[in-house]
Amino acid sequence: MRRAYFYALLALCLFAMSLLLPALETSFLGAPVVLSGWRTAFYGISAAGESFQALVGGGDRISWKFILAGLSATFNVVFFLSPMVVRNLHSSRVRLAAVGVCSGVGFALGVFTSFAFADMKIMLQPGYYLWLLGYVVNVYAVFLALYESLRSD
Repeated sequence: MRRAYFYALLALCLFAMSLLLPALETSFLGAPVVLSGWRTAFYGISAAGESFQALVGGGDRISWKFILAGLSATFNVVFFLSPMVVRNLHSSRVRLAAVGVCSGVGFALGVFTSFAFADMKIMLQPGYYLWLLGYVVNVYAVFLALYESLRSD
């Protein structure tokens, strides 16, 4: 469990660094605008909320791209859960597997979101790739803990 906990903490550190680094670059009124990771996550969640309200209310401002972005930003919670679940020696295998699957889904949503916004002239910056790398390390940490749990029995 020690190595798995180390990797879970490493994933949390990668996530924290990705919040501070530039995550994407776009243009606003012809001028380039670079958004840091925390702003990108905030805008993703807020734009998804507007699109979800339009979906429920039957409006015409539904954007599945922004709903995808909001969901991928929502899965960031798994970075805080995985060190606790991996560190706890009494964590069930179901909890470990659930956190691992959530990490994988968050990674997949992040990759799909990057392709969904390809037509909007958005350039991804190092913070975005660091965020995706954090998901990969998190999946490895959780499944390493699951493997060690299975091996100890």
